[in-house]
Amino acid sequence: MSMMLDKLHQEHINITKLIDVLEKQINSYQENGSINLQLIRDISDYIIHYPDLYHHPKEDLVFELLRHKDKQIEPVINRLLNDHKILYESATSLSRELNRLKDSSNAEILVKQLKNYIALSRSHMDVEEAILFPRAKELLTENDWQQVETGFNYVEDPVFGKVIYKQYENILNSIIDDETG
Repeated sequence: MSMMLDKLHQEHINITKLIDVLEKQINSYQENGSINLQLIRDISDYIIHYPDLYHHPKEDLVFELLRHKDKQIEPVINRLLNDHKILYESATSLSRELNRLKDSSNAEILVKQLKNYIALSRSHMDVEEAILFPRAKELLTENDWQQVETGFNYVEDPVFGKVIYKQYENILNSIIDDETG
């Protein structure tokens, strides 16, 4: 299997951890009105600056290569490519809403946006993992994978990589708390 496919799969695992943190924040808000806006801001910033700029473009290239190998999968590819646009728009909308909020007293719009983002993200990754990644593993050649690898400069994940960016330490601490708590 391609190392790139392994990386994409691991990034899905990491994104799922972030989505779990967001869900816990939603539950906290719904149960007692408490929500950590700074943590959500940090996650939103990370999503805009890593998955949307580095993860999705890699997938887009894999999808385009796969499109040429399996015409029957084209509707699924088109849906996923559209999802990438919607996910980016949703993340930037979340960021705008977070900038508008001064405190958690009126976070209903934010919670609704978070729920929508989470649902789309989970559904999107499920389709990639269940349909697209297995087909890519089956149909793409080493030359195809090399094309994907060379098409991008490697950028270390600022939350889950070897060096954690200071601005994202809050996210990592929250994930560690969830995993150990």
